[in-house]
Amino acid sequence: MEEDPFKEIADENIQKVLEVLKKNFPRHFLLHQYVMIMSNQKNNSQIKQYLYRHGDLEHGVYLVQTVFEIDPEELSLFFIYTTSNDLTVLNAVLSKTSKIPWRGKGFIFEVTMDRFTPIIGKAFVAKGLRCIVQHYSLMWLPPSVKVSVPDVPSGTSLRPLTEKHATEVAKNWPYFPGSEKFLGLEISSYLGLGIFRKSDDKLLCSALTYHSGGVFMLYTEPEVRRRGYGDLIIRHIVKEIRQRGWTPFCTVFPNNTPSLNLVGRIGFVEFDKADYIFPLQFFKQVSDNPLKQS
Repeated sequence: MEEDPFKEIADENIQKVLEVLKKNFPRHFLLHQYVMIMSNQKNNSQIKQYLYRHGDLEHGVYLVQTVFEIDPEELSLFFIYTTSNDLTVLNAVLSKTSKIPWRGKGFIFEVTMDRFTPIIGKAFVAKGLRCIVQHYSLMWLPPSVKVSVPDVPSGTSLRPLTEKHATEVAKNWPYFPGSEKFLGLEISSYLGLGIFRKSDDKLLCSALTYHSGGVFMLYTEPEVRRRGYGDLIIRHIVKEIRQRGWTPFCTVFPNNTPSLNLVGRIGFVEFDKADYIFPLQFFKQVSDNPLKQS
């Protein structure tokens, strides 16, 4: 059997990778962030993360795999990146690696810089597969931007989400069968914040961070929209992200003007174009999910 082009990077070499990626900040900030967060999550038995590399530290191809144990099978999220402008090697290793379960349902290429999307698409074609691409703007908050964090309105409280809130969050973001467990792991392992009404403890607004350190899944109940709750919770979650030493970012549909205006007011600017790439077999699984229709 042909040797896989990707080799796992040992824990003792993680710091060397971080040093290389930090040299050209912010160009490689997102890969740096994945690796930095991953290196601090080694004792997390619920979410497994792996860092692979092909080639040298300076110009090699990197692959981050995040694995969630979700019934009835695993879900793997892949972030692929190269520090080189030459994408020839990226094309070659994607077609050869066995790290990606091409024939399985449970994998996604996430936050893929759009210049890599054609290469990933070619890999699908070479495997006789089809994929679905969702286009986003990758927005980031430069370290120089100061963000004010006001108090929450009277009659409400701000506190961390817990795993018990995963069911409620999943109702608003019904990604796929088993997403409640996926979101529960994200909340318990990283960070989720909610604004609650004190009188009945109703969750009015919520947002999560993912294993990438980004701000995701902002949702405000219709009854309290246009009151600034979304702006408020993002500011608070940005504060928490920065206290962890991470760089806040988010992905937004390019035509989602309200969300772009919201994050723009806080200080986010576009860093790049980015895509999420789903194998067609996974997308069909999502489309057939009854929750998706709710």
